[in-house]
Amino acid sequence: MSLRFVFILLFLLSICLAIPAQAAYRYDPALHWRTLHSAHFEIDFHDGEQALAQRVADIAERIQLRISDYFQWSPAEKTQVILVDRMDYSNGYALPIPHNLMVLIVTPPDDITFLDNYDDYLEYLITHEYTHIVHIDKARRAPLALRRLFGRIPWLFPNSLQPAWVIEGIATYQESRETPTTGRGNNAYYRGLMRNEVVAGLKPLRQINQPITDWPMGTSYYLYGVYFFNFLKARYGDAGIQRWIDEYSDNLLPYFINRTSQQSFGKDLDGMWQDYQHYLQQQFQPDIEQRRLRGLSKATPLSHAGYYTGYPHSLANGDVYYLKSSPQSEAMLMLLPQGRGPAKEVAEVHGEHFDIHPQQGIVLAQLDAVHNTNIYSDLYVIDLQTHAQRQITHGKRYSYAAWHPDGTRLAAVHNALGNKRLDLLDSNGHFIETLWQGSEGEILGQPQWSPDGKHIVAAVWRPGSQWDLEQFDIRQRQWRRLTRDGHIESQPRYSADGRYLLFSADYDGAFNIYRLELASGDIIQLTNVLGGAMIAAPAPQDRGIYFMGLNRAGYDVYYLPREGYLGRAYQPSLLPVADAATNTGLIKTALPVPQTGPATHADYPITDYNALDKILPTAWLPYAGFSDDRSDVGFTTFGGDPLERHLYSLLYLYDFKNRWSQGGFSYIYDRWNPSVKLSGLREMLSSRDNNNNLLGYTRSDTVTAELLFPILSHERQWSIHLGYVSIRETDHTTLKPAIPDTGLTDEVLGTALTYNSAKRYPRSISSNDGQRLRLVYEDSDTLNSDYKGQVATLDWRGYFRLGGQHVLATRLLLGRGDESGSRPFRLGGTRDGYLLATPANALYASTQTVFNRRNYALRGYPTGLRSLIGRDITLAEAEWRFPIARIERGWMAPPVGLQQVYGLLFYNTGKADNTQAKGNDYHPGAGAEINAALVLGYGFPFNVRVGYAHGYDTGGEDQYYVTLGATF
Repeated sequence: MSLRFVFILLFLLSICLAIPAQAAYRYDPALHWRTLHSAHFEIDFHDGEQALAQRVADIAERIQLRISDYFQWSPAEKTQVILVDRMDYSNGYALPIPHNLMVLIVTPPDDITFLDNYDDYLEYLITHEYTHIVHIDKARRAPLALRRLFGRIPWLFPNSLQPAWVIEGIATYQESRETPTTGRGNNAYYRGLMRNEVVAGLKPLRQINQPITDWPMGTSYYLYGVYFFNFLKARYGDAGIQRWIDEYSDNLLPYFINRTSQQSFGKDLDGMWQDYQHYLQQQFQPDIEQRRLRGLSKATPLSHAGYYTGYPHSLANGDVYYLKSSPQSEAMLMLLPQGRGPAKEVAEVHGEHFDIHPQQGIVLAQLDAVHNTNIYSDLYVIDLQTHAQRQITHGKRYSYAAWHPDGTRLAAVHNALGNKRLDLLDSNGHFIETLWQGSEGEILGQPQWSPDGKHIVAAVWRPGSQWDLEQFDIRQRQWRRLTRDGHIESQPRYSADGRYLLFSADYDGAFNIYRLELASGDIIQLTNVLGGAMIAAPAPQDRGIYFMGLNRAGYDVYYLPREGYLGRAYQPSLLPVADAATNTGLIKTALPVPQTGPATHADYPITDYNALDKILPTAWLPYAGFSDDRSDVGFTTFGGDPLERHLYSLLYLYDFKNRWSQGGFSYIYDRWNPSVKLSGLREMLSSRDNNNNLLGYTRSDTVTAELLFPILSHERQWSIHLGYVSIRETDHTTLKPAIPDTGLTDEVLGTALTYNSAKRYPRSISSNDGQRLRLVYEDSDTLNSDYKGQVATLDWRGYFRLGGQHVLATRLLLGRGDESGSRPFRLGGTRDGYLLATPANALYASTQTVFNRRNYALRGYPTGLRSLIGRDITLAEAEWRFPIARIERGWMAPPVGLQQVYGLLFYNTGKADNTQAKGNDYHPGAGAEINAALVLGYGFPFNVRVGYAHGYDTGGEDQYYVTLGATF
């Protein structure tokens, strides 16, 4: 099969695969975007979100007054806000560059396992994110003066150069400051986490400053941060907090956090941390002792994985299913036969919410990409016997589902535009009818059918209340409140006979398991724990309960026998006052959202989204470089619009001594399929003799263009690339007449296919459990290139877990060129830019990491060895990667941390063939490396490799090296 035929085949495959992928990388191009303009915000929203955008404007303007008053700072320009309803999870983030930007995912939180207290989700979310905007934007004195001159340069935002626990802590503090019942700083989940931290031993400052994978992992920043600001409020008042922020806001040199602490509080942060730990002991130790005095539940742990392991479900035959979820591997659905170990693996999953029917199997909601950019929740069914998975909905956005007792139907919770709906589906996921449509602000949690199939119970959040238990009558199509008392009740489940409900509630400041007798309304407390107890499932014959318990290492599954129940009665007010007179608690209509601020303004102007009026540069940096040969003066700048349709950077230099220009540009257009990348670079390269005498200059011009077609999903990602690379080198000035003029033109057109299924988990030392592949074909025949012919490259990498965090990493590289004059490949050295960007990140990687690559490392051999230069190459590598130590500690100043250290033993071998008919011997090499995963500036990771390699064949050598980055 000819190389040209391979090129045509690959090109056609690219087109065929790209046709269904009608999406860019950032946002679905099918969306139509508009912009709402208020006094301090420009709110970009897509189809169906106009009323939501108006409500966000009202809330944001009200919050702007409060937050700006607290920080005594208001951003000079309007904050850009993007409302996104294409993710079936709750989140948001804020960025200061190139504009102040908040991205708000409008899906309200319905995972009430780890629920935050809030009266209005949007107000809660905007408060947190706008605190980031104002806090990070604030600058005084020198940083502010320089920002006015140079614009939005990262290091002119002093408050952004702080540990994450400070940045997230002040935002979480603000969300919790207004009332004692809202925000994570006031909720029972965070109190349970911190009680366990106090019992286990509080984390030191040198650990909290670093990215943490120890429990509670990503929550640590928010947890320790919000309580630290509570401590500051108790000790120094809000005036003390504001003084600290003011002091840090004028730091021109970054990371002087100890100095500003000393100026503000008379102590550096190490001293403050000791006081903080003492404060936590005082706050939590009495509560811990009181709970112990009441008698802690003596439940038996059935799992020991920690982190987010739990979500137990039990069947009548005694089998218990649960989810094992940790940062070392993909989540796994597990089975405890008859409720006893050892646990068996059922299926690898990427969702938590599931329900089981003994005949129909497990119905599970899982998130996945739809059209690349939309992260939707769909339903899957797992067979209990074969463990095979099949998807029964596609892009339907069902976040929960529950089997009807007869297994013929499903009750499923639908999400769109922040609103919830309860649908009835058949067993194959086909829509039958809508049972209930929520009004704005009403949120529905995990439903469950009653054993007789006449009712559905769920936790429901309605405006003006917290989460309450409600029961839905299928025949009457009405909800009836079972609780309403200002607390959070969650995850209700019927007993086998339907007489009572098991549920979790935070009645006494900790989540515990309770039983609600449906006939009498009596509530009995079953557990008393230090951390928290959630999601209970009844054991067969009412012998006890299984529940998800919070311990020092995270969550695990526990069993509590009936004789271990606490048995303490709890008497909340079960009905709202308005309903108590009729003693029905029926909710006949959806409740409207209460007006907590000014009425929606009809005069907010709305225009079509225009990227071009938002892409002017917001920053620039001067550059000056002088030597005996040059005098370069210039600048660099960058910009982009909020939706990231256009991203660009520009560098320009003028050499006044030689009177020539240098510079470069890069541009990304991400609006349609395909996405577009362009770049250009002009450099003046000097050449010198062995005595360092200048011989002359060569002008090098590089131009690249690339089209990208992404096809992304959770399990695997593909990208198709069509690219052009041109490198032209010409002698611009020759100072030695004896040196002949030389020039080079190297141009290629290429197509590439990239694939990735490898996973990298937070506690991994390496990619594992999957493969990565890149297949590239390039042609120079039709171009004005000094090299002619076609070149094909296959780069395959496989990762295999050996147990624990040990990984076997393998690589096979094949490069094939024809004999008509294609540029040769070269093997040798210890680094080749091993980067093989995943399809999800390909938009931001250099085009030259894909096309026109000819140099590859072969450890143990120098670069330039003639026997390792050829039209064809073969390279094979294998590495055993093993953990050495996980440190996760660092210094406050200088801000350097060490995350982990791992080692590897490697073997590599390669050969280069100068013609396809002649083969050279393989050149083997072996060695070892120590890799240190470091963190700079509290959050910027990089890897340092220290290695030794020995080449065993002719030309081989002993190499000792220190390089940045990782291997393949």
